[in-house]
Amino acid sequence: MATRIAFIDPEALVERCDVATGVRLTADDAGWEDGAVVPLDDWQPLTTEQAAQLRADSTTDPNTVVEVVRVPIDRAAAHVSWAE
Repeated sequence: MATRIAFIDPEALVERCDVATGVRLTADDAGWEDGAVVPLDDWQPLTTEQAAQLRADSTTDPNTVVEVVRVPIDRAAAHVSWAE
């Protein structure tokens, strides 16, 4: 089962997303849990063709759909010091 993305505007998705051509398993990498699967460092812009292939449709299993959203940031809360 392939993951699909729910989106309305393919150009907005292309502007917001990059893709990598492969992944690697981590081992003793700072900031990563051992055995995590992370993208390689060869990020490239998502193409409109790739976006079309990733689009969820009415036949897509809902368990395989993700949606990329922009959450409004509460700027006052974002500047709270957690050291207090």
